[in-house]
Amino acid sequence: MPRLRVSEGLLTTLFILSVPASSTTFDYTTISVPGFAGPEARGINNAGQIVGFGGAGEVSKGFILSGDVVTTIFRSGSSGTELFGINNKTQFVGTYFGGMRPGHNALAGVVGALHPVLVPGADSTPEANGINNLGQIVGDSVTGGVTSGFLDDAGKFTTLFYPGSSGTEASGINDHGAIVGTYTDSAGGQHAYVYKDGVYTAIQIPGATGDSHATRINSSGQIVGYFESKEGTQGFLDDNGVFSILTFPGVSITHVFGVNDAGEIVGTYEDAAFRLFSFRATPIAAGAVPEPPTSALVAVSLVLVVLGALRAARAGTRH
Repeated sequence: MPRLRVSEGLLTTLFILSVPASSTTFDYTTISVPGFAGPEARGINNAGQIVGFGGAGEVSKGFILSGDVVTTIFRSGSSGTELFGINNKTQFVGTYFGGMRPGHNALAGVVGALHPVLVPGADSTPEANGINNLGQIVGDSVTGGVTSGFLDDAGKFTTLFYPGSSGTEASGINDHGAIVGTYTDSAGGQHAYVYKDGVYTAIQIPGATGDSHATRINSSGQIVGYFESKEGTQGFLDDNGVFSILTFPGVSITHVFGVNDAGEIVGTYEDAAFRLFSFRATPIAAGAVPEPPTSALVAVSLVLVVLGALRAARAGTRH
């Protein structure tokens, strides 16, 4: 009668494949921006510079936070300026409102030099949301009451529209040209998506019970955003299909807006009194290994039992 031969190497390989990839855990820190009331952190680059906006006096102004140094950004003649994204060259994007153009208007620039971003043929271009290290910009435009995303590649504009949707927003772009954002379905529901290599793909977030939004993507393809769940509003990190949920400790409303190539994340949270705060979430080093799941422990036990049986059989054969 033929005997089944199973190698130890094969068993080890099967065990490794049976253990699920682990999610990321984070250390959370509240961000304070001197001179700004209710600051909202929206983006972070590889140098750790954080951009956002908040109340400064009687108007909203943008800020760049570099360590303890705060740089205020304000478009002259506007009634408010907000920053949403920053790249490693300290180029940033956002919006301003009021002034010569009523409503919100997309802007881009560097410290000391701001300029509007206008999509040709659009009724309005309210927001520039993300910028990569090549200077490519994504944002939103409105034509005939319909919102579309756009890609601005050195003045060459491409419209972004999720197939079958009633509206599409583009929020982030990485150096490989992958774009993330939100589309609206015919019933008004909003869903996170990624656009890569000419293909739009909806992001299915475990535990989502309502709207979802993808806000940024880094060079490794890690995507962040936020979604509605039975626990409230939570942030997420999609690390190539492995999801981690971000919730600032003790609150039920967490929004995630930015991530850099080191996996550092920024966003906002609201406390029980609905006061708004910004936070930074830093990945905890891989050395802090969480307790393995029960399924993994069972798999370990089975592998050890089978390996022991194989070795005993071989020892008996030798004698």
